[in-house]
Amino acid sequence: MVLKKQTVWLLTMLSLIVVLSVYYISTPPSNTPTSQSATPKQSEANKDSKDGMASSHIVNDDALADYRLQKQQADKEQAQQYEKVIDSDKSTAVQVSEAQDKLQSIETMNQKESLLEGEIKSKGFDDAVVSASGSDVNVYVKAGSISNKQANEIMRMVNSELGDVHVSVEREPVK
Repeated sequence: MVLKKQTVWLLTMLSLIVVLSVYYISTPPSNTPTSQSATPKQSEANKDSKDGMASSHIVNDDALADYRLQKQQADKEQAQQYEKVIDSDKSTAVQVSEAQDKLQSIETMNQKESLLEGEIKSKGFDDAVVSASGSDVNVYVKAGSISNKQANEIMRMVNSELGDVHVSVEREPVK
C-alpha cells in the first residue's frame, strides 16, 4: 500500500511540474528584447530598512526575461535530479522520501514566488520576478522608478510570505 501512495504522490508532483512549466512557457513575456549588447548592471543606490537590506540597481532591457528563464531552468534541473533519485532502483527509502520532500518544497516555493510576483504587480509595477535561494531573495521589478518606501513595502511582503530572509530589490527601467 505504501508503494501505491508514493506512486500517486509522485505522479501528482510530476503533473504539477508539467502544469507550471506549461503555464510559464505559454505566458507571453511582458517586454520585448531589443538588444543583447545593452549596458551591464549599474549600481544606483544601497538602501537600509528594518526588515533587511535592499539594494537597487538598473539592469538590462531584457533582464527580467533572462532572470525568469534562469530561475525556471535552475528549478527544472533540481527537479530532474530529485526525480532521478526517486526513479532509481538503487535509492533507499530515506533518499526517496527526502527527494520527494525537496520536490514538494520546490513546488511550494514556486507557488509562493508566483504569488509574490502577482502582489508586486498589483502595487502598480509593470512586471516582477521573485527568485529565492536559501535565505536570500532577489526581487527584480520593472518600473520607471522605485522609492525607498516602495522597496521597503516589497521587502515586507517578501518577509511576511517567506519569513526572515535577506531581500535584494533591483529595478529595470520601463522603455
